Amino acid sequence: MLPEAFLERMERLLGAEYGAFLESYGMGHVQGLRLNPGKIGWDGRSAAEKHGIGDAGFAHLSPVPWAEEGYYYQPSDQPGKHPFHEAGVYYVQEPSAMAPVELLGVRPGERILDLCAAPGGKSVQIAGKLGGEGILVCNEIHPARAKILSENIERMGIGNACVLNEAPERLAEAFPGYFDRILVDAPCSGEGMFRKSQAASQEWSLENVRLCAGRQDGILDCAARMLRPGGRLVYSTCTFAPEEDEGSVGRFLRRHGEFGMLPVDKERLGLPGCDGLAAGLEPVDGWPGPGACGCNELRAGQVDRWPGPGDVLRLWPHRIRGEGHFAAALRKDGILPADYRDSDSRNTMKDMAKGGGKRT
Repeated sequence: MLPEAFLERMERLLGAEYGAFLESYGMGHVQGLRLNPGKIGWDGRSAAEKHGIGDAGFAHLSPVPWAEEGYYYQPSDQPGKHPFHEAGVYYVQEPSAMAPVELLGVRPGERILDLCAAPGGKSVQIAGKLGGEGILVCNEIHPARAKILSENIERMGIGNACVLNEAPERLAEAFPGYFDRILVDAPCSGEGMFRKSQAASQEWSLENVRLCAGRQDGILDCAARMLRPGGRLVYSTCTFAPEEDEGSVGRFLRRHGEFGMLPVDKERLGLPGCDGLAAGLEPVDGWPGPGACGCNELRAGQVDRWPGPGDVLRLWPHRIRGEGHFAAALRKDGILPADYRDSDSRNTMKDMAKGGGKRT
């Protein structure tokens, strides 16, 4: 049972594709896992390579096109109940959720922040790309979720990660211009989870969409402060709501002239045609013109910084094997200061762990 207001909006947004979108909800949700390249034995081989993931009895694995180490599996495989799961050989993750990290362009040795990290799937994916070099800060504002995040980081054997339980505003005070790359997988209305979770659809409302959009604005502003000049910010959600997707990116670009869009190579990812929504569409729930969404700063005729359809990634359940996701990559203008690598926030993290907030 999908919310009526949600269905009305999706019909206006998708037009001729609306029927195919509805049909996708009659299909079972898609399931996936990612191998952990960090689980290396004494012989230098990964656990997955040494034992062969097929040895676990997973007979239905097939590659996820847009994610390194990503595979689809069938419910009969039950990878969550296998000892390999507890050993951290792989992480069970919905396939479309694997896409945003592929836009982050992680390189070993960098400083990376996953600002809204729980339960940890994207953090683990980032860690695999760091290859044990650099530092990964994984933050989650909710204590219970931060505990789950910490458990997953430990289970996956990630030694160069720090788990924090902080508000984004406090982190921004402690780490100005510190990180090379930041992922903001923002809290959202979760429309991409409807096929997977009935509770997500029951909790949905247009008011919650607007509240989430406003919250995302604040989180993105904090991320902007923590990114170093020339750094990359990837913003993602698991919702289809324009206010929370193109809307959040568009509002951010208008507030932060020092940022610009980075191209998304959809052909390389195996996701041709997964474009965003055009700015010229008829306003839907206040997007992109004035209307019900009070947090929307754009007005009719002021879409000059609105991301173009080719600038962002939209994954729809009727187009791909996945539940649905949105992602956009942005770059901060500027040149690194000469002493960038000499700055050190280790004492800051120690202070925060003790409950202090002062930077030393």
